[in-house]
Order: sequence, then C-alpha cells, then structure tokens
Amino acid sequence: MFQCKYCKKPSAIKRGVKKNKSGWIPRFSCTKCGRWFVNRKGLENYRHNAEVITVALDLRAKGLSLSDVVDHLDQHHRIKVTRKTILDWQKKFGKKLK
Repeated sequence: MFQCKYCKKPSAIKRGVKKNKSGWIPRFSCTKCGRWFVNRKGLENYRHNAEVITVALDLRAKGLSLSDVVDHLDQHHRIKVTRKTILDWQKKFGKKLK
C-alpha cells in the first residue's frame, strides 16, 4: 500500500496508469477517502522533460544567448520553446544548479 497524498494514511492502492507528455505514470486511489491521485515528483508539471530543461540551462551556463539556445533546441531536439520560457527556467532552476 502507498500513502495517500490527501489523507496521509497508508491506504492507497495502484489503479492503472495515466498518460501525459512525459509518458505513462501510475494512478492511485485511496481506500479511506476515495480520492484519486498521481504521485508527481520534480518536473512532471512542466511541458518539456527534464533532459530538455537541463540542456537549455547548460547551454545558457556556457554563455550562449537565449536565441542560440532556442535555435539549438529546435535544430537538435526538434522542440519549440520561446526565449521567455528559457529565461523562466533559468530564473527558477539557475540558483539550484550553482
């Protein structure tokens, strides 16, 4: 049994899977409170996976401009992001990388 993220009791059981952009993730239901949930850890709420975010931040740390990073992600990873998105990632995760 797993711990329910709502009632905090160890009464949740696995009930299938849910598909999102990063793949298939397990779904759980709580036998006590009856709520359904998925365990989200880290970057699951982001549209792009952790690898893409890491590549973008690494390129920024190496001194590439925002436009160069956008071009790199488009050409090598076929992912369209804006300069604003990369800047937001840099503001959010830049401090954690140092």
